[in-house]
Amino acid sequence: MHPPLRLSLLLLLGVSLSTRTSLALITAPVGGHPGEVDANVRVTLERGKVEPNSDPSSFQKASWQLYTVGVGYTIGSFGRVQDLSLRLEATHFRAPAERNDLAFGPLTAARCRTGKLSLAGQCEFHPRDDGSFFTPQLAFNVVHQVSFSLGFFLLGSIPVGIDYKRFVVPRTDLVAGGIQTGTRLASFLTFEARLYFGSGNRLGGKQNSTVAISNLFGLQVEKWLLPWSAGVKFGTYFDGDLLDERTDPAYDQAYTVGYPEKTDRIRMMRFGTIIAPYMKVTDRVAVELSYVQKIFGYDTPATQFYSAGVRAAF
Repeated sequence: MHPPLRLSLLLLLGVSLSTRTSLALITAPVGGHPGEVDANVRVTLERGKVEPNSDPSSFQKASWQLYTVGVGYTIGSFGRVQDLSLRLEATHFRAPAERNDLAFGPLTAARCRTGKLSLAGQCEFHPRDDGSFFTPQLAFNVVHQVSFSLGFFLLGSIPVGIDYKRFVVPRTDLVAGGIQTGTRLASFLTFEARLYFGSGNRLGGKQNSTVAISNLFGLQVEKWLLPWSAGVKFGTYFDGDLLDERTDPAYDQAYTVGYPEKTDRIRMMRFGTIIAPYMKVTDRVAVELSYVQKIFGYDTPATQFYSAGVRAAF
């Protein structure tokens, strides 16, 4: 008999995607048993392109980082509530100043709203930003069987020192939640699906509300070239802004034809693929990696995400 399929939740990027905290909740290779404490350390690199305006000449190279530490505790089961767990993560991010890419040509002073224009014609739309946010989380299952699990999660973000006037900011939903299911298809094969809704942030700035959907298959082997069990999750990812939209006067003045009468709305949409391998060094320590690549979409603060972390259970 295979061990029960556990849905121990963790924030992968946050993401990013951006995480982006909506990007993507995946099951943990270690931890999740009643009475266990687990801790994680993770570094996320947001790369590819920044796409702040519909004009392709506004695109910039993405180069910002997130550093996350977290600790969680699995309480156990209470009636229909199973695998109840609590978690707190702290993330610090560093993002460079947003400037036009000179490969697309210089900008004139009339198109640089901030007035911070170099002699080469490079305009600083927004200054660099270093900020942090804390993410308390609660998760539980309502179904926990050998081959199927159904769970829910609730989380929020507490931002500290984040400049929401920028285009490139990490996702910090004041309130977010969703549903996750997992199915064991074979001894070596699983499937996970999850749906995430985020409120956005309308207190500190104008971060749009969002929805994220991921579907992942998982392969696991107990023995291979190295003496550690290993696995890889792979599949598709989608996230997009909901009813909200916003504008950015700095980019509109530089790239939107007809501004100020016309503006370019910012409403992000992204579809991509996920590859997330992991290795269990011991039964209580795992190394986790992930790579997300945008396939199509628009208004994205990054088109590629790389993440590496270590998780340990105690």
